[in-house]
Amino acid sequence: MGHEMGHQLKGHVSADKSKRRLANILMAAGIGVARDPQLAAAAGSIAARATLAAFTRGQEVEADRIGLNILNEAGYDPREAVKAAQILVRVHASGAGPLMFATHPDPVERLANVQAWIGTAWDADYADRIVSTREFEGIKAAYR
Repeated sequence: MGHEMGHQLKGHVSADKSKRRLANILMAAGIGVARDPQLAAAAGSIAARATLAAFTRGQEVEADRIGLNILNEAGYDPREAVKAAQILVRVHASGAGPLMFATHPDPVERLANVQAWIGTAWDADYADRIVSTREFEGIKAAYR
């Protein structure tokens, strides 16, 4: 959740909307200029691929870093993000990973980034900051 909030905070979403507008202009131009329908379709496809990728890898890295800060500020231990990154590494290695791996940083690189950031930023004892409820503990127990 912190990662997605990072995209919002850095304006990546509005940048994505600008890319979509540019794609529409490029596709319209490609269709208008090309007399050959296949050439027009190819031009539109190239424009779409070039401009419609959700976020750049740099934006994904930036959102990861901001997400860790959000976790920390919200009272959660950002070191837990290492476990999430390790899961992404395992999923990617199994070959069963989602399409997000095409646009996101390599999971091994992401894990290394998270470990490096955590190693330099947070050494607090989070044990006294963890808040839980009986309901949440029940949910965790049900899914272990």
